[in-house]
Amino acid sequence: MLSLRGMRDVRSAGLGIVMAVAAVTFQVPAMAAGDDAAQKPKPWYDRITVKGYMQLDAVFPQGNAVTGSYSNFRIRRARPTITAELDDQTRVQIQMDAGSGKVGSGASTSFTVYTYAERTLPGLGLLRVGQFIVPFGTEILEDNAALRSPLELSFAAESFALYEYDIGLTLQSSPNPADKTHWALAFVNGQGLRQADSNANKTLVGRFAHDLTPSVRAGVSGVLGTYRAGDDREYDRHALAAELQVKPCPYAQVSGEFYNVRFINSTTSKTPVPVRYNGGYLMLEAKLDALKSIPFIRYQRTYGGLDYRSIDFGWRYQFTPMQRLTVEYDFVQGHQRDSFGARWQMGF
Repeated sequence: MLSLRGMRDVRSAGLGIVMAVAAVTFQVPAMAAGDDAAQKPKPWYDRITVKGYMQLDAVFPQGNAVTGSYSNFRIRRARPTITAELDDQTRVQIQMDAGSGKVGSGASTSFTVYTYAERTLPGLGLLRVGQFIVPFGTEILEDNAALRSPLELSFAAESFALYEYDIGLTLQSSPNPADKTHWALAFVNGQGLRQADSNANKTLVGRFAHDLTPSVRAGVSGVLGTYRAGDDREYDRHALAAELQVKPCPYAQVSGEFYNVRFINSTTSKTPVPVRYNGGYLMLEAKLDALKSIPFIRYQRTYGGLDYRSIDFGWRYQFTPMQRLTVEYDFVQGHQRDSFGARWQMGF
């Protein structure tokens, strides 16, 4: 017969076995429920992102400045953006532009601008169809309007870029053009922002950029195609670009681009003149973290059919993570051509 102590030991052992069995019994469904929750797809509202930014400008040019002949306050851009993930490899973006462009707040318009569908192709890259930034150069593709230190594109790029956007399709290595190695090839209408193109000859745009070292990045870009001008005739639209970015220390960056362009002197004139020009810019930026600021100086020069020279001084002040103030003064060669601009940008 068991002693009283032995009976207690048996009871304790039995109780332990019962508790262990109960723990396993109730734990398995809990783990299964956790696995089901992990595998459950996201609700539709978690796959949608809404964000954007707005830019308020003040422009004070002299008589025949490139920025225009009138001083004015304007909404340069107001761009709400909606992004939706249809599945793990498919994404859709719709971006609206509610602003006045380069004319004035009395001529505001609203239209879609950066709107596309994209599909990840495993082992190859990313296919994007719609209206997007053309993959040409650092200043256009990498340093977009929401990030650019100077108020707008350089004169050489602005004369050629057709508002930076076009309609078509592109195959690229990834969605981030600032990756260590990035390439892109686009087949587009060749007419620029919001333009359908009735000619049979579309435009090819390509770019390849690579970090040669952690502090040096270089790239090449090209455009091959035609453009239908205001006289309803087609003209060559060719360009070759070289780009370089050097970061000698954490507090400074030197960047520059050089373009060789064959184009026309006006995209809207009834009597456009074919021109060829070379040119670009060289820019020095200083990063002052203690002041939340990036002062910069940029030298611009074009030769040939379009002649332009300027030295631009500016200051970008990131006073909150979502708000930035930029001021810039351009000293332009020629009588009454200088201009001053300021921009307050707010993200949301």
